[in-house]
Amino acid sequence: MPKPELLILDEPTAGLLPAAAQEFGHILRRMQHEFGLTLLLVEQQLPLGVVTGDRYYLLEGGRNVAQGLLDEQDNALIQGYLAS
Repeated sequence: MPKPELLILDEPTAGLLPAAAQEFGHILRRMQHEFGLTLLLVEQQLPLGVVTGDRYYLLEGGRNVAQGLLDEQDNALIQGYLAS
């Protein structure tokens, strides 16, 4: 596909070392900016979502329990939720 507008990834870092997952996140972010790509990422590793995302949706049992813009610094909410 010469100019995709949407890339959907389902847990692309499963099995990767944290450093490799972080580098993968930076590559995805560059692709977003260079190609104007929209990225839909399903990921259990929060650091990758923070590096690549603009918005987040936190799901539990298939229900949305939190959402927002990552630049709103909702990391405390997310971290608190994941710690419980």
